[in-house]
Amino acid sequence: MNQDINKTTKKDVTHSLTKGVIGTIPVIGSLASKVLGLVVRPPLEKMCAKWMNEVAEKLDELFEKQQIDYNE
Repeated sequence: MNQDINKTTKKDVTHSLTKGVIGTIPVIGSLASKVLGLVVRPPLEKMCAKWMNEVAEKLDELFEKQQIDYNE
């Protein structure tokens, strides 16, 4: 969990630029850009999901050790 979750990476920029370029294609560009967004998950979204899963795992570990209580 040492990664800075708010840091923009080269993959983030590449993904955004690709969507933008696809969006400029006449007639089908907007639709193709939306489909790309559904098919290829943005890198920042992947990092956020990974971070949230790590936090959930740590919370579950603390719950199992009875160091926290979800009901409080």
